[in-house]
Amino acid sequence: MAPEIDDAEKQRIAEALTGVMPDGRKCFVQCSGGEVTVESQGSAAEFRRDHAELYGQLLTANEGISDAGSFVTILLMVGGLLVCLAVHMAWFDGILGVPVGSLQSWWFYVLVAVGVFGIIGAYGSAREQQVYGQYRQEIFLAIDEAGLTKNTVLAAINDDPALKSIAERLRKDRSDSSRPARQHRY
Repeated sequence: MAPEIDDAEKQRIAEALTGVMPDGRKCFVQCSGGEVTVESQGSAAEFRRDHAELYGQLLTANEGISDAGSFVTILLMVGGLLVCLAVHMAWFDGILGVPVGSLQSWWFYVLVAVGVFGIIGAYGSAREQQVYGQYRQEIFLAIDEAGLTKNTVLAAINDDPALKSIAERLRKDRSDSSRPARQHRY
């Protein structure tokens, strides 16, 4: 734990920063080993500093969620493009026995694009939820071990762009424990 600073020291720091910082700006100033670092003041910087292990786990989970389904997304986009190209070039004319020329219009290409993006969205969301489920228990155990709750972690990481995906999943998670979340059937 860092020692408290007295009023005189606070005054010297304030005088040194006067004229340097814009009005209303907050920051965290730390001196360690003779090196002074300045970070944006806020719960994310404090959380990262005070709970480095948990923050690292959240970064790992966030990366997994962000990457979920990216390969399939590329395959679906290339597949949609190939279908449009095949119709436009009439590659299916002799194969399917159906006149493909009637499909060579802008509405067909728009329909294919909308269909592909709809499938990508549905698959991506399901895959992200699946990946979150793989990390969920580990994250909640780490939160418990840090003596925090899901809501305090959410408040700390909400504005951190590096944890956007995991914060979104934690917000949607209605449980506040490491027990498996109740699955809702619709």
